[in-house]
Amino acid sequence: MKCKILFLIVLYSSIAFASRPLKSDDAFTLGRNLFQLELAYEIAPGIGTSLPVSSAYGIWDNTDILLNVSLNNSSNSSLMAFECIDIEAKQYLTSVLDFSISTKFGLSSVIEKSSITSPMLSIMLISSLNINSFNVHFNCGYASNKNEDEFSDLWFGSVACEYFLNDQITIGTDFGISRNPSLYFSSPTGYALLGVSYKIFDSVSLDTGLNITFNEKSKFDMFTTGLTIIL
Repeated sequence: MKCKILFLIVLYSSIAFASRPLKSDDAFTLGRNLFQLELAYEIAPGIGTSLPVSSAYGIWDNTDILLNVSLNNSSNSSLMAFECIDIEAKQYLTSVLDFSISTKFGLSSVIEKSSITSPMLSIMLISSLNINSFNVHFNCGYASNKNEDEFSDLWFGSVACEYFLNDQITIGTDFGISRNPSLYFSSPTGYALLGVSYKIFDSVSLDTGLNITFNEKSKFDMFTTGLTIIL
């Protein structure tokens, strides 16, 4: 999840992926010809609801192509509308012992009144470390924002930890901070997320999580739940 609304609320083989509902990515790729689909429902009190859909396809063993869209509505509207779209490419680079590194490049656009805004270009460095039953993921990146009356240089960083309680249940925590694009927020926006994922089958899992967002002018919670399928 990397559209404009993500920056406002905060600002994915055999190897385990960073599970939803975590926002941080892991350093691994799906593998050639594997497909992953994430469906979610998110509620932000006082702001609205969102139905994010994220998909990834392994075109090569070390390269994934991702397409993310979001159907959103505000708290004062009963209509849902597509409001953002992301296209990304993720490249796995290398591993040293249990430490892995990858990069991700993306273009994000917001859809307003049937027109698409200038795409936001982003680049992210991702690393993952496996320690016994724990996976720790570090993300940091930069985005060039072309929208008028907003900050043009946006940065973001996060760290997430997954604990594999057993073969089915994964507990995760995620912390992040970013520069909010709005000129009304002079200090960074941060978040803290706690979630759990339950694997129904080898390729299907359910998840739920609670997100707390904080900055100098606002503080609210976001509830998220979703379904992940790998084919």
